Amino acid sequence: MIRILFFSDTHLGFDYPRRPGAGHRRRGQDFFENFRHVLQRARSGGADLVIHGGDLFYRARLPNRIIELAYQPLIELAGSGIPVAVVPGNHEFARLSDPAVLEHSGIDVFHRPRTVRYCLPEVRINLSGIPFIRNDAAGNIPVVVKRLIDRRDEAGINLLAMHQAVEGAQVGRHNYTFRPGADVVSRSVFDRGFQAGLVGHIHRRQILKTASGIPVIFSGSTERTSLAEQHETKGFCWLNFTQQAGHWQLQSIDFEDLPTCEMVELKPPEILSLTEFQNWLNAELPSISTDSIVQLRVPEKIHSGAERLTSSQLRDLFPRTMLVNLRYGQFRPRRSRAGLRLFDYDPDNRQYQPGSTATDENR
Repeated sequence: MIRILFFSDTHLGFDYPRRPGAGHRRRGQDFFENFRHVLQRARSGGADLVIHGGDLFYRARLPNRIIELAYQPLIELAGSGIPVAVVPGNHEFARLSDPAVLEHSGIDVFHRPRTVRYCLPEVRINLSGIPFIRNDAAGNIPVVVKRLIDRRDEAGINLLAMHQAVEGAQVGRHNYTFRPGADVVSRSVFDRGFQAGLVGHIHRRQILKTASGIPVIFSGSTERTSLAEQHETKGFCWLNFTQQAGHWQLQSIDFEDLPTCEMVELKPPEILSLTEFQNWLNAELPSISTDSIVQLRVPEKIHSGAERLTSSQLRDLFPRTMLVNLRYGQFRPRRSRAGLRLFDYDPDNRQYQPGSTATDENR
């Protein structure tokens, strides 16, 4: 059996303190702990290849300390004999920071579309990777894939990895579904001789199927980054391949869960007086885990009335271990005590321009 571990959207560096010793909890360490746990499972679970589907970091420019903390475990994993592949995502401007630091014979970063061949004793794995394409992904990616499929190997395992929105994928509490559009990739591109598609960018774990039944796998993010994800289970997945009648087939896809912070949204009635509001809040808090991420909607009457609580007074009602996000009046977002925003972030505004893809490497 060949086992491939796939994970994505780790967003390392998010809410990570630049200076230690802050008096409140920060979420940055949670992201790193889950990241390291996945790599540990790659060793203990017998992974033959580890693939990261993009958004390794939460933004393109980061302190050297964050980059070192992210790259060192990858280098150690590759040094143990398990090859690692990374397909950069939109948060990295389709290119990882300081790639020279990550140079290792066992690590492949797909800064441009290409196919890498991993020659294992039992089988050749051909991984075609495409970094994030911002503009007209629907039109550009089929052209890119057409250049890559020459490296397919009918006797081996052929995979296509990217970091994009794909037609049919769902996100959010209301199950928003991506429909065909300029920035939405058609599932048909995975039908070109691949046994599976591995996709980052969508934070909800899910599996789509192409017309011919090829699975398009989203491992999802490794931590919750938005209230829209408050009920989603986070983790990574294993792809298990076995040989049948001389051909390698995907036998199973197994998701493995990771610990995540609980997210809670508190919505008090608008008609409460100040005293009633405080009493309501004090009654709600005991039922919430003390290390939760909480969004509190402060009613307009409390926010704009003659008697009201300041932001500082409101946060003092919560345990210091909670991360609190306040929304006032018409529910304008406010930063939490730790500077955390509970909504999706997308700071980059650059794009990847597809170029030559006629490259390949052998492992």
